[in-house]
Amino acid sequence: MEQKLFQDLTPESREETIKEMSISSENMVFQKLLDDAEIEFNYREFGNTAIRKAAVENELANIKQEFKDKMAPMKMKMDEHMKAIRNKAIEIEGEVFAIVDVEAKMTGYYDLDGNLISSRRALPDELGGMQVSSRQMNGTDY
Repeated sequence: MEQKLFQDLTPESREETIKEMSISSENMVFQKLLDDAEIEFNYREFGNTAIRKAAVENELANIKQEFKDKMAPMKMKMDEHMKAIRNKAIEIEGEVFAIVDVEAKMTGYYDLDGNLISSRRALPDELGGMQVSSRQMNGTDY
């Protein structure tokens, strides 16, 4: 079969001749070769579309950042509440009182509710100041 038919005819004559010679016609999808002008047109359209796409992607990035900025304080608050739930405690800053247990040679830091916040070994100079014994701390000896 010939690759190209009736190339010596005008496009209108070629179309008419092909229709007259055919036994039937049907629709199908096929590849149509482009001429140089059509290829150049596609290059320009590709470039223009790429520029518009980049602008939309930039806009999308800005919108995403706005939402991240809006959600950041909520996430921090949720993390804070989750930490409180997990630890069954919250971190606060407040006044604590150092009380030395001479028998145990330990210094404990207590809040005003009497809760032990932390403890450590007593320093030598602490063992000579205001002191209590383990029995006094338990409330059994006053």
